[in-house]
Amino acid sequence: MIKVLDIAYARFRAPDLDIMENFLLDFGLRRSARTDNILYMRATDEDHHVHITELGEPEFIGYALHAESETDLHKISALPGASEVENINEPGGGKRVRLKDPDGFSLENVHVIDNLELLPVKNIFKPNSGDS
Repeated sequence: MIKVLDIAYARFRAPDLDIMENFLLDFGLRRSARTDNILYMRATDEDHHVHITELGEPEFIGYALHAESETDLHKISALPGASEVENINEPGGGKRVRLKDPDGFSLENVHVIDNLELLPVKNIFKPNSGDS
């Protein structure tokens, strides 16, 4: 058993990264990195990315969870069907172990992905004191 701290990101495929980026911008996400084939989007917190889109036919690929420690990654890597602990060769770096969940989706357990600075958040709501 390992300790999972949080959901790290979801990974999708889409045929047009520009359309996907505009869609995600409308939901308040911001670009953290992009290549010709992959788009990485972030939220306002410190996580390097929370959404990854690879160029391709539309589909949900899978998701990643933040493992508490590298020791946890080594525990997972001992499971049947799990990869070795590997360096993540993508923006944000870190280490991961890959396996498949029971539905066949990719499950990445990640650790030590780079953090970014917090983004400012605009509060568009006026205070409601009950007198207005």
